Amino acid sequence: MVAELAPGRPVFDLVGRPTSRGVTWAWVQDDLHAGSVGRARRDLRGLFAAGTAPHRVLVYLGPERFVDLGGLRLLLEIGGEVRRRGGALAVVAPPHGLTRMAACLALQEEELPMLDSVQEAARWARTRKDA
Repeated sequence: MVAELAPGRPVFDLVGRPTSRGVTWAWVQDDLHAGSVGRARRDLRGLFAAGTAPHRVLVYLGPERFVDLGGLRLLLEIGGEVRRRGGALAVVAPPHGLTRMAACLALQEEELPMLDSVQEAARWARTRKDA
């Protein structure tokens, strides 16, 4: 069983105001699993609260985090919403379990880009050509 942090504690810390041209980082503070996905969804929905769609969202997970299928679904959901609004979302430093799930499910790179490092993420955000 996966332990949950305090129920009110955020799963993600959003860094950078969502703008039509900028980059927003979402730094994970907890594992992304059935017990935290509701809080995580609220946190990530904060990307759209100001009425300005985020241009680039970089979700830093880190290799030590656990992500279950519900967490993967949430990342795909939020990534799809960002794309529909003309932006892009990528996962930075994905944990091994997440990369294995993505491979087993044959997810396409466009559905959930996964970047190995912060440096690779910065390059990705700078060179994206979509809206």
